[in-house]
Formats: sequence, structure tokens, C-alpha cells
Amino acid sequence: MRPRIIPFLIQFAQLKRQQWLDADKIAAIQRERIKELWSVLAAIPHYRDLPKSSAFSRFNDVSDLSEFPILHKEEIQRNPASFINPKLDASGLMKMPTSGSTGTPLEFFLDNDALDHRIALKYLAETEFGLKPQDVFAELSHKKHMPHPILAATGLFRRVPLSVFDPESENLRKLLRIKPDVIGWYPSCLAVLAGLNNSEGNPLHVRQAFCGSETLSTGARRHIESSFSCRVMSQYGATEFSTIAWECPEENSMHVNSTSCIIEIVDGKGKPVQSGTGDILITSLHNRAMPLLRYSIGDRGSWGKSCPCGRGLPVLKTIEGRANDVITLPSGKRRNSVAFDIFYDIPGILAYQLVQQAEDLFVFRYCGNGDLGSEPAKEVKRRVGRGCLGEPVRVEFERVSSLRHPTSGKISTVVSNVRKGAAACGR
Repeated sequence: MRPRIIPFLIQFAQLKRQQWLDADKIAAIQRERIKELWSVLAAIPHYRDLPKSSAFSRFNDVSDLSEFPILHKEEIQRNPASFINPKLDASGLMKMPTSGSTGTPLEFFLDNDALDHRIALKYLAETEFGLKPQDVFAELSHKKHMPHPILAATGLFRRVPLSVFDPESENLRKLLRIKPDVIGWYPSCLAVLAGLNNSEGNPLHVRQAFCGSETLSTGARRHIESSFSCRVMSQYGATEFSTIAWECPEENSMHVNSTSCIIEIVDGKGKPVQSGTGDILITSLHNRAMPLLRYSIGDRGSWGKSCPCGRGLPVLKTIEGRANDVITLPSGKRRNSVAFDIFYDIPGILAYQLVQQAEDLFVFRYCGNGDLGSEPAKEVKRRVGRGCLGEPVRVEFERVSSLRHPTSGKISTVVSNVRKGAAACGR
């Protein structure tokens, strides 16, 4: 199964145009997409077998989505076949495994239209932020993200894959030889590479860096921008949906691809959240092989105000990452992981992971050329204390050879092993 050039170009052109539509016209497109998918959903066992009294039997509009049960990853794991469209030939579908970085990998399936659409989404975000057809794009990932095969044959949008599992020094040498215009993806991996680039006198400079698949913290953004003398663009996506939102090049807002998916932000009871942070639910609008309705992706976020750039796409103000990225303090207050992603500029640290083992105990795991000196260690403790709002906590240190996840290559820089309570997030 391969992407098709004409459908891809049509979808890409549509996405380019639709981003400038007003909110009412975008909502109208969503309604049409839902209607097109409804007969598909009726044939899929999981949705077909919902109780007859459920919202499925009386669905009339996009606004009725809130009446449906929230779909969790565990439900798909228990019976993945019940989510696949039985009317499609399974041999003609593309299998897309998730990275498994959360410990629960899944396999999702795409039809031709969904494959073309997800590639168009990728090019939309990249070109809006300034990717040019003649650019050389070096991608550091655990798998190859190649351009559309027709574009590759023409030499346009050239991509050079690099493995995140290779030593950073080797990747830096390759990059200096390639001289890319753009680099990407995982911010944790780019931050490690930026640290090595700094240690060697910043020989690598690029025009732009694209980040995705992880939360991009302010600290990591500044670190990457400073090292490579470039602008950094962030995307929010998932294997199940491709690019969900991308950073506005004019205003730094995160625009949601609302003609491709529907995002809801809900509280612990599944009720819509208009202000503040909640759980992100996503409904796919472009996959007839395995459409997902109100899928809880495991991330948290909040809505922002409309962007002054003129795009009609809604805006995500924050994307806070996984639930285990939230730190619970001894007082019960909760702090987002971005308050602790602030160690890249400390000498001797190439990569790090801050693990909360108990409410008052943190383990700072790091990769470096040797043990941290007393002053860098003291600075780590000071910053952890500041992130904890001055509450009494201990910090222990552990030097390790690698922090990468064995399947995805990602580095989870902040992880909490503390059971979450119901306390409000500290400010």
C-alpha cells in the first residue's frame, strides 16, 4: 500500500485552503465528515453493538458526541478486531504500530484515503512553518519518515533519516557532512544533540528545527534554538491520528487540524472544560478502516483564544503530556512537568531524567562524561526545590549510560511514580 500522488495533492490543497475558513465553515465540514463516517461506524462491531438506547441510535450532529462513552486504549487492546471495518479488505490496509513508549503499544490500521491524508497533514504543518521544496531535512527518529515517493523521485523535500539509537557524536558528524537546512524530531533527542554541539563549539547551524512526539518545554526550546541558531517549531500528533495540531508561524499558537479530527477537553466526569486543564479526547474524521470516537489519548491540555493570524482553526493553549508527567508535591498540590524541565544548561549533563519516587523524593538520572561536581549537583537541587514551590524534598543522583526508551528512542525527562490524588494543580 503506497500513497497516491493525485489524492495526496488534492488533500494537501484542501488543507491549505481550509485553515483560513471561519469557525462556522469548519464546523460545517466536521458535520459533513461525521455524516460520511456514520454508516461506517454502524458496520464496526464495537460501535454497532452499543446499546440501542445509546446516543448512537439517535445521533444527529457533532454536538451529540458528548453523549457517547469515552474510548480508552485498554478497550482496543482487549479486542482490536472489533474496531476494524469488516467491509474493507484487511490485506489492503496499512498497519501503523504505535511507538510503545508508554509501555502499551497498539496497532492501528489505515485505508488509502487516511494514508494520503496523514501525509498531507505532515506537509501542511511543515510548509506553513517554512519548509521549502529544495530543503534538506535530517530527521532523528526510531523509524524512517520518508517523503511522498513521487516527491522523492523528483528530489523535492529531500529527507535524510538518522537513528536516535546511534551515538550522538556519530549523528553530529553525519549532520556536519549533510549540512541540512532543517532538523527534527523528538525534542529530548535534539536537546541531547544540542548539548554535544555546544561542547564542540557549535559547528552545526540550521535554519529550523521541527519537534514532535513529545512535549516541548520552554527550556528545551531555548536550548535547541541557542545551540543551532534556529527557530523551533512544535507539532502535536500521535500515530493514531498523525498531526493533530501545529504551531502557528506568526503567533506561536497551536492550531488544531479541525477538518481532520475533533478535539474535546473534558474533566474527570467527562464534561467539557471551557477553561482550565482537562483530558484530551479525539475523534478521527478521515479513517474508514479504524475510526476512533472520543478516544482518550492520555494527554491533558487547555483551550486558548482564537489566533490573530486569521486562521479559523481552534487553538490549544497548553498540551501537558501524559498523566505520569504531573508531579504531586508533599502538600498534595500538583505541578506540571514543564516546571522541572530546566537542567539543559547545567555543565556535565548531556541528557537527564527526573524521576519522582515519592512525594518528597526525586532521583536525578543523567548521562555525562563523569560524576557531577558539587556545584552542578547543588544547582540541580536548587531548581528541583524551586519547581516544588519550596516544599521539603530530597534529591538523589544516578549516572547512567542511556536514558532512551528501547523501542521508540524517546527520553521521558520527567516521570512521576507517585499515585495521583485529586488535589488542584499548584501555581
